[in-house]
Amino acid sequence: MPIKSALPSEFEINGSQYRRHESGAIEQINAGEYLYDRNYIAARYETYPKEQMTACAYLRLGLVLSKTGNDGSGRNRPLNLLDYGYGNGAFLRAAVNHPNIAANGLEINGWPIPEGARQVTNPCFDEWDTVCFFDVAEHIQDLPNVLTDLRTRRVVISLPWCHAHAKGLEWFKTWKHRRPGEHIWHFDAESLRDFLWQYEFNTVYIGNPEDAVRRPTDGLSNILTVIAGRF
Repeated sequence: MPIKSALPSEFEINGSQYRRHESGAIEQINAGEYLYDRNYIAARYETYPKEQMTACAYLRLGLVLSKTGNDGSGRNRPLNLLDYGYGNGAFLRAAVNHPNIAANGLEINGWPIPEGARQVTNPCFDEWDTVCFFDVAEHIQDLPNVLTDLRTRRVVISLPWCHAHAKGLEWFKTWKHRRPGEHIWHFDAESLRDFLWQYEFNTVYIGNPEDAVRRPTDGLSNILTVIAGRF
């Protein structure tokens, strides 16, 4: 069923062209290559207070373990986990200390991976219990292909919660997380759920637990977190 939206199916904002998919996903369709180098990581992550980054990492770890630790798979081994786009490594630094996690990371910018985690260069060569996209999925231009090609039991996705379908175009124009050229994809809970279903992932959890650390400033939910299992 098509999502109800206050947005047109295609629109432009200051040269940035957008398409609203049937699922409700909003995609910037004219984004070029964006430079995700070590300077980007330093600017985007290292400016946050260390205490906030650590609190968010352990909050994410607790969510992953509570929702996927006992998955009925019968595995007698650590959770084989991939942090897809690990940024400055905050989540992996928390994950490597847990005995029930085999921590792996993928990052394109050469940022050192935390000690105890394994560096991955091609995530499609392995099979995963869980692949985490923390502040990453919205950046990936070929996100549909990534989701299709990954051999994983589930995905955990956290990204900015977009309220444009309810709030309309004027709200979207000034939204702090729109970031043209950097953030390609925008979702609310329903559109991310329906988008993932198209790639054979069934959503089993929707929430905004990270708002406890990354507090909203406008009275609206700030960070959307979804867990979805492959069917």
